[in-house]
Amino acid sequence: MSTNSTDSPASEVTADQLQAALEQAVRDGMPGIAAAIATHRGLLWSSTAGWADIHRQHELQHRHVFGAGSITKVLVASVVLQLAQQERGLLQRSVLDVLGPGVTDGIANVGLATIEQLLRHTSGIPSWEDDPRWIREGRGMDLDTTRRWGKTDTLDYIRGHAALFEPGVRHSYSNTNHTLLGLVIEKLTGATAEAQIRLRLLDPLAMSGSYMEGFERGDESRVPRRYHHATPEFIQAAGLHEQFHRVGERFIDVSASNLSVEWTAGGLISTPADLTTFGLALRAGRILSEAGMLKLTQWTPTGEGSDVGCGVFRYPHVAGPLIGHTGNVLGFSSCMFWDTHSEAVFAVCTNVGSMHAGDGVPNAGSIALRSPFTTLALRFARQAIAIHA
Repeated sequence: MSTNSTDSPASEVTADQLQAALEQAVRDGMPGIAAAIATHRGLLWSSTAGWADIHRQHELQHRHVFGAGSITKVLVASVVLQLAQQERGLLQRSVLDVLGPGVTDGIANVGLATIEQLLRHTSGIPSWEDDPRWIREGRGMDLDTTRRWGKTDTLDYIRGHAALFEPGVRHSYSNTNHTLLGLVIEKLTGATAEAQIRLRLLDPLAMSGSYMEGFERGDESRVPRRYHHATPEFIQAAGLHEQFHRVGERFIDVSASNLSVEWTAGGLISTPADLTTFGLALRAGRILSEAGMLKLTQWTPTGEGSDVGCGVFRYPHVAGPLIGHTGNVLGFSSCMFWDTHSEAVFAVCTNVGSMHAGDGVPNAGSIALRSPFTTLALRFARQAIAIHA
């Protein structure tokens, strides 16, 4: 299904071409996919393709919500940068200085790594997501599907692990950084991180389809079936949980899981339209001060073909550099990017995850960075912007 709110005459890129790109993504290995394109004038186009429930042949609809994965980190970074506007020198304080002992015991580099290095993933702190035991207990055969994870539970998986490197030496993406940043928000504000995200971002921006799963109430009827790529790599790393089951040769149904384990590293539930709303506000400077935006987009190379700022990444693309974030968790993958050559923002969400499933399996990030969809989406948006200029 598709909606197109532009009233422009026939243009080079059409809504039908965008829809065809989504349907191709389903043929290429997505159960379902949803996308939205927006500018400051509002939503230009949104659509869905594929299935919310493969077994029952229920189509994905606009009402459905998705795990945003690590796009959550952009919201967390925004809150931290807002707090840094209020507390001079916060970004240069160490994790231990802010949080104190106890919660940080046994975690490498906490006395050396700064809050800014957490935001940039240059802390050298290992990621709990990479721990083999956590992979089985957090996403695989040993998962307790009834458990609502505590906010510090994941930290236990990396206590006693050696640092990856001295802080600031290089880039290494770590979920632990953002678990710690969630605790920093709570320490500094005296409120829960999810409450601060809602107070500062979700409610002011009217992101009505967004909430932190496991920590806020949401409408579970809007969540589609959750699938994961059923590759030998995933089975070897995570194992197959007794409540998960195969759906054909491509997928595992992991709908018995929840995202509480991710919390501020990746626990946001959202919609493509909500994510574009957030992206537009962030890009336009309505969330951070000018100094905050400069810090957010102060780039350093990751060594992996992209650049990292304080909460977002910049990726090269044939249509022009993209700024934003991808997300990939058990059962979902998403992305949100803004166009550096126009005011356009787009988001893609899918009900399939590919973490631990090996290279080459499709996800929302690959749709954004390696398929024709992004080029079509940005041309479509630029056409609409030119018409109204």
